Amino acid sequence: MMKKVLALALHDLKNVCRDLIFNMAWLAPLLLAVFLKVTLPYANRLVYDVFSVELYDYSLFIMSVVLLMTPVLIGMMSGLLLLEERDGEMLTYYAITPLTKQGFLVYRLFFPMLIGFIVSLIVTFIVDLVLIDWKLCLVLWLMMFETPVVALFIASFAKNKVEGLALAKVTTFLITTPFVIYFVDAKWSILGMILPPYWAVKLFTSSADEWFWLQFVIGVLVHVFVIYLLLKRFQRMIN
Repeated sequence: MMKKVLALALHDLKNVCRDLIFNMAWLAPLLLAVFLKVTLPYANRLVYDVFSVELYDYSLFIMSVVLLMTPVLIGMMSGLLLLEERDGEMLTYYAITPLTKQGFLVYRLFFPMLIGFIVSLIVTFIVDLVLIDWKLCLVLWLMMFETPVVALFIASFAKNKVEGLALAKVTTFLITTPFVIYFVDAKWSILGMILPPYWAVKLFTSSADEWFWLQFVIGVLVHVFVIYLLLKRFQRMIN
């Protein structure tokens, strides 16, 4: 079974490397991280001279936007791949292999989370605005659940690749979650709880520890529920 998964992963990597759009799914966050590392000191000095505002006071906000890009973009890539495989009836092929249809879906949805997690750690290390510790790793892993959410949303609602590309653009609204938490009045920002990334971003930007585990568990349950609903819809489409 492991050999089958590794062979499939290598096949996916070859396909991704051939496609510029797919390459940008994981390259864009890394390029943005390098850009921030180089330009942020100069931008901070300029903004402080003009507005007397320290950009470094908004480090958590900046990093939450950058880090949220990773699972969303990789989820878009996974969703388009899944859509292509659905239309090509590849899922029917995997149903009669040792990997099985269910095994393939688990791989397609959750293996990209591992890639996103590694990319996010590299991004965090490059920008160097927050400390990498066990708590950050848990929050980043929770944030990676946006990958299967985005992938299933695209594959479940798009009828073809053109619609898939349109829906992929729609999913970028998830990156606005940090803006809701930071700049919307508290009594209204709670409406953002319906957005799956809300819980991961809230944990990332909060300094309070007493509610960490409760919010983490709620975040996991919200994502599992959304993934379950989307997965049921996707399975209806392929059966």
